Amino acid sequence: MIKLFSVSILVMFVLLSQAQIVIDQSDLPQLGDTVRISTGINLDLDMIEETGANYTWDFSDLIPISQQLDTFVNPMAVPIGFWFLNTANQAKRLQQDLSLGSFELTNTYGFYKNAETSYNEAGFTASIDVLPIPFKYETPDVLFSFPLSYGSEDSSNAYLAFGLDKLGYIMVDKKRHNYVDGWGSLITPYGVFETIRLRSEVVEYDSIYIDSLDMGVPVNRIYTEYKWLGKGHKWPLLTITKNYNVGGVFVQYVDSVRDNLIDIPEINYIKGNNLSLYPNPVHDRFFLEYTQLEKAQVVYTVYDLQSNMFIQSEPKVIDKGEVQLSISSRKYGLKSGVYIVLLHVGNQYIQKKFMIE
Repeated sequence: MIKLFSVSILVMFVLLSQAQIVIDQSDLPQLGDTVRISTGINLDLDMIEETGANYTWDFSDLIPISQQLDTFVNPMAVPIGFWFLNTANQAKRLQQDLSLGSFELTNTYGFYKNAETSYNEAGFTASIDVLPIPFKYETPDVLFSFPLSYGSEDSSNAYLAFGLDKLGYIMVDKKRHNYVDGWGSLITPYGVFETIRLRSEVVEYDSIYIDSLDMGVPVNRIYTEYKWLGKGHKWPLLTITKNYNVGGVFVQYVDSVRDNLIDIPEINYIKGNNLSLYPNPVHDRFFLEYTQLEKAQVVYTVYDLQSNMFIQSEPKVIDKGEVQLSISSRKYGLKSGVYIVLLHVGNQYIQKKFMIE
């Protein structure tokens, strides 16, 4: 009898340890919460698609290359945060500054609302030539709907449009479809966690028109976000964004303080192809040279160590042979610093690091 009771307890413990978790409002940020995020690189792209019930995702080989500290504050503590008084209850500093011809978007903040039924992105603010301006979604981008569990599914459509006389306008139209497609254990350099995985298919159209240049910059983005969430961790433990029309895969994960961040390795997914980038350091124009083994569509992307994208070329079909591509850093307003260029050839990749002085 005692033996049977012990076996029953053991079986019950195993079942409980394998039970999927449910994410609710308390598992996302509250005011004052701080989360340390590492940007990382993982070379095994096939692992991204793998999922299921009681699955183990092993990303312990992630290589951290940079870190940021996100702190969630009261919107009223942010310049012109009162614009989001009814739609957001927290804000955090965003990393990306964007050059737009004769002016820049700087000092950007994202605004969010953690409510009982969902966690939404309400919009953002940015300073244009020191003038702070709100960019508020007419309908929010629903990042998470509660309760979030295996099989949960929802959709949202976020839209904003803002124009300023004699300056220009910005428009964003974002369609998101969320689906929880797996649960189990996640392994990262930070530890081992019980998680659920949320897959978000996003189609986004951004348009920026600059009056002073009499030109517009339309950007169509199609990407998938994979997010692993755990109980009480306040932010996805791992986020992988796969851009289909750009060819980039960007990784961020919750992490501890790392004083010795590893230098980014060069990645060469194209067998037999060697990419040369010169001059390096770059002063203005730089060149990419490589040997293309067969006719294929080519796209190049330039981003910084925080995964902020600055340049995205239009897809172009190129014949096999020696290829030279020319890129002007001055044209796109790239400042001094370290950048990554990702060359997407067909279904393969080459990646190089370079510096702008």
